[in-house]
Amino acid sequence: MFCRNCGNEMNENAAVCIKCGFARGTGNSYCPNCGKETGPNAAFCVNCGCALTSISANERPRHEPQLASVDEGNIGWGVLGFFIPIVGLILFIVWHDSKPKSAKLAGKGALISFVIGIALYILLIILAVVLAV
Repeated sequence: MFCRNCGNEMNENAAVCIKCGFARGTGNSYCPNCGKETGPNAAFCVNCGCALTSISANERPRHEPQLASVDEGNIGWGVLGFFIPIVGLILFIVWHDSKPKSAKLAGKGALISFVIGIALYILLIILAVVLAV
């Protein structure tokens, strides 16, 4: 962990920086994750991707980039779910919280494919019985 004010490496349990005296998490000049200098209004560290705006004095820095994902609900996920229903089901389960629009389309594609498959199977059974008589 690094001081947000001076960039000095800090102990994880330290309440203040021993170099500059600022409280942990205060300041806006350095990344708390990698210690590289950042812009005063930067939202993310350009070196490691750490989120800078959400870090408080009691919160540890995040070590992974915090990139926002855009969920536009592309119809391609529904088509994929239709032709490969198991993939549509898996995408629905994985994305239902993070990408609800895309998850819903993938799930709908899988469900429609499954229902059509069952209907065709029943139709084939009826056709086989009628032709057998």
